[in-house]
Amino acid sequence: MNRFEVLLVGPTSMPEFRGVGPSLSSVARCRQVETLSDGYSLLKEEKKVLLDLILLLQAYPGQFPAHQLERIRALAPSAPVVVVLGPWSEGEARSGKPLPGTWRI
Repeated sequence: MNRFEVLLVGPTSMPEFRGVGPSLSSVARCRQVETLSDGYSLLKEEKKVLLDLILLLQAYPGQFPAHQLERIRALAPSAPVVVVLGPWSEGEARSGKPLPGTWRI
């Protein structure tokens, strides 16, 4: 059975994000890393991975630098990027600089 390939980046141990990994694992193969740098290293090692989704768990504004996300996008250009916002990130669209080209939930 073909499964979706997901790169899950962020603090999965935080209470607000704790259920994301287990929920996804029933429908997708998740590669979980803490930082975008770790995700980049993982994708460089596994050269034949075709990602269906990059899912960022954003606990606070500015957690994921745009230049690091662009490095990952270069390795997986067709994968959409979705940012799951934690409670400290909810107002970022009004007061900060959201990551460009991402879907936010």
